[in-house]
Amino acid sequence: MLLVQDERLMFEGLASLLNDFAGIAVSGVAKSAADAVDKVVHLGPDVVVMDTHLNDSGAPQAVQRLRTARPDVAVLVLSAEGGEDLMMQVASAGAAGYLSLEVSANELVGAIQKLADGELLVTMAVMARHSRDEAAATGSIEGNDELSNREREVLALMAAGLSNLQIGSRLGMEPGEVRMEVRALIEKSGVHSKTQALASAERAGLLRDGEVQKA
Repeated sequence: MLLVQDERLMFEGLASLLNDFAGIAVSGVAKSAADAVDKVVHLGPDVVVMDTHLNDSGAPQAVQRLRTARPDVAVLVLSAEGGEDLMMQVASAGAAGYLSLEVSANELVGAIQKLADGELLVTMAVMARHSRDEAAATGSIEGNDELSNREREVLALMAAGLSNLQIGSRLGMEPGEVRMEVRALIEKSGVHSKTQALASAERAGLLRDGEVQKA
């Protein structure tokens, strides 16, 4: 995991805190968007945790630069200000999550673990907005023609209960490639988690007895 903030003191303290949690290792702390892009390429983190205040870039632009440099990386934006406009901007730029800087350490760790597993995060504000439109809140994969062969393979193994690591081993894929496929399935479903994506696939008739139906 990579931490990105122009004022490094706080995030260096956060790095020390997060390193105490099992399964999380902070590979570096970047002080600018340019520094983050360089580190994300050379250090290869699964997740980037980024502040909205950077001295060389706005948050949406920084997210876009990071995703361009490493399409498989999950970017989590932390903001002290909140605001749905910024949240939607960074989401459109490719951020996988957006949280308040005031979240607890356990909440932050839980969010990082979800993102590392290919899932997406939403805030209560976004969930409330989407709940006014049930179709938007419970999106559905329309049919097999929307899924690539590899996405169908990953979906079948997800339905069988395999972890990302097990899926990668079975299909000869790198962890980052598995995360990208999982994220693509979730995004095509219009939902936010593996469980919801599987439910969406079942509603669309793509799953029968845990198996993906052929096109």
